[in-house]
Amino acid sequence: MGSVAQLKYIYTNACSMGNKQEELEAIVQQENYDIVAIMETWWDDSHNGSAAMDGYKLFRRDRQGRRGSGVALYVRECFDCLELNDGDDRVECLWVRIRGKANKADIMVGVCYRPPNQDEEAPLDLLLMKRKGHVVHVVVGGCLGHSDHEMIEFLILREVRRGVSRTATLDFWRADFGLFRGLVERVPWETVLKGKGVQEGWTFFKKEILKPQEQAVPMCRKMSRWGRGLAWLNRELWLELRKKKESLWPLEEGAGNSRELQGCCEVMQGEN
Repeated sequence: MGSVAQLKYIYTNACSMGNKQEELEAIVQQENYDIVAIMETWWDDSHNGSAAMDGYKLFRRDRQGRRGSGVALYVRECFDCLELNDGDDRVECLWVRIRGKANKADIMVGVCYRPPNQDEEAPLDLLLMKRKGHVVHVVVGGCLGHSDHEMIEFLILREVRRGVSRTATLDFWRADFGLFRGLVERVPWETVLKGKGVQEGWTFFKKEILKPQEQAVPMCRKMSRWGRGLAWLNRELWLELRKKKESLWPLEEGAGNSRELQGCCEVMQGEN
């Protein structure tokens, strides 16, 4: 087991993740965050696939019965952690315990949603800690997409036990695509899919595609701590993302170029 002296944490109120997932993944990879907390995800069961992030465990609590809100925590998968469930679905609150070394206390991190109909003079985003000195280097600035909430970045000082990743992934570098193509072409698709409904046809198609995948694409253990880069994040987009982040700082002092910021946002949205 290894240990780290600090955890890099970021919190943001997304005001609906919508089309912001790819921008979030780019920011997380660029800054190497250990923990990502999100408020107002607006997720439901239809987002089970799109909400996943490579290299992170996802803990989430969606609002039940009506649209909006929802909270989520991404924790780097190399950490040994456990979700704490109080069984009270009336409170949109999520807590995760990250196990520490034998002679160190565990770390408990969480995110809680405060409805906007409460005290209007209360701060929009509040950072709470158990003891002074546990959280340092708090930085406020930047936003996810066009959210009207700023992101909060900080460090949690504590040694944390790391686990060895046992995550298996497809090794496309050693894949035999010729074999895969040949096995897929052997299936008489028009015949086997005839008469099947959409759901039944999709289930059958997925099952048949996985068979040649198992033969042609080997598995390997993910060794990298950070995981591979995002395939769609080219240098141009990476520079625009950094440009957007840097352009927000002078705006807070009234000296920024709002036109430049708007241009960066349009480029990111156009690529997504």
